[in-house]
Amino acid sequence: MELGLALVNAQVIESMLTNLFAIAELEDGAQRGSHRVQSVMDTRYSQTFGRVLRDAISSLNLDPQLVDDLRAALSERNWLVHHSMREYYPAVENAAIRRGFYLKLKGMREEFERLYDILRVICFERMVVLGEDREEIEARIRRTTEEYALELLARDSAT
Repeated sequence: MELGLALVNAQVIESMLTNLFAIAELEDGAQRGSHRVQSVMDTRYSQTFGRVLRDAISSLNLDPQLVDDLRAALSERNWLVHHSMREYYPAVENAAIRRGFYLKLKGMREEFERLYDILRVICFERMVVLGEDREEIEARIRRTTEEYALELLARDSAT
């Protein structure tokens, strides 16, 4: 369970950075829902987390401590995706190793969630600066989340 949650939360960080690039386009005069904003999002979603992060560091005016934390998260995410199974394969048969792996994953998930929360606030505040109403932003997030959840449930129940 922790493995899946850690992976999902790592992807959510990447998604939040993509949202910040879209917000930057709005700050530069693009209209919400415009081809320009969608094109930026499509491009960023096709790039690696490392590329998105490098570009974010150079162009999104992020706090230096947040940048350090995001670099560490990228390193952890890459380890998780590319090396964790090779390192922890004995966890399948060894309870002590399995417990250590679980605790490492739990720590990663919690750190990824902390970074998501920070990025979510940054996105939210930048939208408010653009003149968005806080309540409308929250309502839009709720609607989008609910619609997505319904799509997932419908897809999963069809299989």
